[in-house]
Amino acid sequence: MDAGRKPRLPPYVSYSTWQKLVEGLAGFAPDVIDDSYYRELRFSGSDIKKLRTSLRYLGLVDEKNVPCERLKGLLQAVRVGKGKEGVLREILHQTYPTLFGADFNLKTTTLGALSGRFEEMGAKGVVLRQCISFFLHMGAEAQLDLSPHLAGRSRLGIGRKGVVIKAREKKRERKEEPGPEPSVRQEAASGSVSPELAKLHPAIAGLLREVPEAGSRWAQKAQWKKAFEATLDLVYPSEVD
Repeated sequence: MDAGRKPRLPPYVSYSTWQKLVEGLAGFAPDVIDDSYYRELRFSGSDIKKLRTSLRYLGLVDEKNVPCERLKGLLQAVRVGKGKEGVLREILHQTYPTLFGADFNLKTTTLGALSGRFEEMGAKGVVLRQCISFFLHMGAEAQLDLSPHLAGRSRLGIGRKGVVIKAREKKRERKEEPGPEPSVRQEAASGSVSPELAKLHPAIAGLLREVPEAGSRWAQKAQWKKAFEATLDLVYPSEVD
């Protein structure tokens, strides 16, 4: 690295945006991941910048945005539905070395100590929280053995699973597609949803819509409960200890 060049920040893009990119690449990975490819997947300009730097930080593309063998291995694991956890663990160990050294233990650390490590990497303020959120998301997907103090910090990402990601993707789709679906408040005005539900944050209202009819079997109940708790933490954040 050049002496006058700032160190590259760890990934701080939304993890659902990251997953959308990985899924897109698993379907088709070009020789060069350029701006036209990102635009084809309908990423915003700010997301494109974050995704590009994330791929480079994680060693998945070179400086010319050409996919590396590490990315090819990840995409192959995604395609076959096997081995992704191991690939992600290897990526995390190689690209976040200070979090896996002899002087730091993710199994017993605290949020404050983890934040200190990311601050040493150059992350500050909102970006600091986003960096930690991305790492914890990927750590969960890689099935890392994390400290209960980290795993319990759902408002930083841990515990938010498919239902929250699905809700965010639906929200993005409603913004991009013509003729968007009516909002909760619009539905309340038309009488199709209760005024009480209309008063809630859209993310919470969206989750409540997922609840099936009383008495029916609900295979995703445990996952929904975790997602609902995570959303409550995001909408009504408590003070950091």
